[in-house]
Amino acid sequence: MIEYFVAEYRAGRTPNPCGMCNRLVKFRGLYEAMRRTSSDLIATGHYARIVQKNGKNFIAMGADRKKDQSYFLALIEPELLDHFYFPLGEMRREEVRKTAEKAGLVDLIRPESQEICFLTGENYRDFLEREIGKRKGRILSEEGKILGEHEGFYRFTLGQRRGTGVAGGKRLYVLSIDPVTGDVILGDERSAYRKFLEVKLLNQFEPLAEGKTYRVRIRQNHEPAEARIQKLDEQNLLVSFAMPQWAPAPGQIAAFYEKD
Repeated sequence: MIEYFVAEYRAGRTPNPCGMCNRLVKFRGLYEAMRRTSSDLIATGHYARIVQKNGKNFIAMGADRKKDQSYFLALIEPELLDHFYFPLGEMRREEVRKTAEKAGLVDLIRPESQEICFLTGENYRDFLEREIGKRKGRILSEEGKILGEHEGFYRFTLGQRRGTGVAGGKRLYVLSIDPVTGDVILGDERSAYRKFLEVKLLNQFEPLAEGKTYRVRIRQNHEPAEARIQKLDEQNLLVSFAMPQWAPAPGQIAAFYEKD
């Protein structure tokens, strides 16, 4: 996972280590452990649901929309879902806490962490600088004007406003990152919206259909937005949103929902 994390930033993308870990490490590892112990089912504490449609298993949003983790589970291999159970999927966090209190388990409830586990509290930018080294480059306007310099393009992600090193004047956001030249382009808020998005297929619970309207989530806290797809080839799709969406970041997961 560390190699994946560093390689994505080195390529100018914003990785999703939690989603990829669920696919490549966590759920496959739990499944193999279940087989070794002759167990039948594994329960995890994810706020998501497993539902059936036409005899197939699908990941669905949890009942607690504020805590929903279905986005991070979108890459799990469909054939593994027969062996997993998400008991918190139909519950809200307040219900979970009350249940834990009644069972005398409240002391085991820890504060939630948004940190990447393998960084153990280290700032990810400092970690990347140690792994990749300083990669000084230019910060440019949309018109090509030099606004400043940076210590590494991997310190930026699309849509970022704070911490760009460019102060004063109107608010500017990261619009694009070029890992070859090291250039980081800033522009106004309107320029960060995108109506079209090209994605690579990594996982399907059922084939996606052209002409059908889906709800597409492009980051964890993003409200799924209506969109349709066009197949470019066997592995790539063009996503057309009904309304432009804020700063889709290359490297993130695009999760397709039908209702929830």
